[in-house]
Amino acid sequence: MVGRTAVVSTKTPFAVRYEDGYMGGLIPNENELEYFTNSNRYAGVIIICEARRHINVKPRYALSMTDWGSNMTIFVDGREMVDFRTIPSISDSCHILVGEGNATSFGGGNEKGQYEIKILVDTPGKVFEVFALIVV
Repeated sequence: MVGRTAVVSTKTPFAVRYEDGYMGGLIPNENELEYFTNSNRYAGVIIICEARRHINVKPRYALSMTDWGSNMTIFVDGREMVDFRTIPSISDSCHILVGEGNATSFGGGNEKGQYEIKILVDTPGKVFEVFALIVV
């Protein structure tokens, strides 16, 4: 990814509860687009970093990426994520989202180069805390 700019969403961290339904947003957001003028040059790799220190959530209610598929669902631009790859060289709490065909790129995003991320917690009483959303 040499020569590419990574954007860390400034709207994170956030928590998604069962009661919330779908939560997420656009990355980069409108303010970040103004700063990162080369928004159409992203490779479409989406990285999600989960919170490891749960401030407002008791650990027994907290979900992790290992709960994906059974307790939560993640969508990028309306396409369901099919797998993830942990990035141990950065942190065991950061993961590259994988789409259909084992692809780690979700393409170029919308006309502005943004990606819509939606997370749904499928289990009552559970919470998934996002520390950062990153697009490369």
